[in-house]
Amino acid sequence: MFNLKLQDTDLCRLCKETAETPLHLICSCPALMHKRSTLLGKYIIQPEYAKLLPARKVLLFLAVNQCLLRDLDSGVTIYRSRST
Repeated sequence: MFNLKLQDTDLCRLCKETAETPLHLICSCPALMHKRSTLLGKYIIQPEYAKLLPARKVLLFLAVNQCLLRDLDSGVTIYRSRST
């Protein structure tokens, strides 16, 4: 989104902690931890392991989360709890 000049920053729209990249979303975004665990089997995935994931699971994970990102872009308020 940042590269397309659709937002002012490259920070992840979900966690606001680091750049929003495909690897960040698939591997380590804390806001997607539960969905990652449910759909991909781990809370955090090492980038080297990500390339070994079955394509079907990765596509499902991205499809499920695309709705979440679309809601963020449209201004829908999304509440999430954050562990301290």
